[in-house]
Amino acid sequence: MKKNLLLLLLIYPYLADAQLDIKLNTSSTLSKKPEIGIEMGYDKFSLELVNGFIFQKWGEATITDENGNETEIGVKRTGYNGTLRANYYFKPVETLDGWFVSPVVKFRSQKIKFEDPIKNKRLGAGLMLGRKGMIGEKFGYLAEGGLGYWFINNYKNSSGETSPIYRDVPIIGDFLQKMDKFMAPWSITVYYRIGG
Repeated sequence: MKKNLLLLLLIYPYLADAQLDIKLNTSSTLSKKPEIGIEMGYDKFSLELVNGFIFQKWGEATITDENGNETEIGVKRTGYNGTLRANYYFKPVETLDGWFVSPVVKFRSQKIKFEDPIKNKRLGAGLMLGRKGMIGEKFGYLAEGGLGYWFINNYKNSSGETSPIYRDVPIIGDFLQKMDKFMAPWSITVYYRIGG
């Protein structure tokens, strides 16, 4: 406890001038994977921590039959997404806005509730490019996209054995398995500026 208090006292002078934004990823929230982030920085640099949860079904889709009846399909899954990133703003008008580039580290843990449930753990890194701006005095927007690679991407069944998720997909299963190593994150986010 004393160490945490001492650390807070040491970094407080830097936090007093820092800009602080609380972010809600609207695109992931609409797809049932809500993410909330906090970004703190000054001038052209910031650090950001994002936490999210997964409620979207695996293979979620809506099928309509010949009578117009809709049926939702998919397998239930739950999980966690975490992201740590450093942001560099090229020419900010106000602190932490404008075009930016961000190296990111991402972690994901999810459980897919098949007949024999599968647990998936992922750890990867990538690079994002985007634009951030203000809508009003305290609210803003952010749009971004990028590429990355999952260095660790394990699927294990209830016995702890490796269980490739796409092996039973006809025709394109091998292609999907190879593409599962790559990430192409994108987001549209709204944020509220607390300080700065």
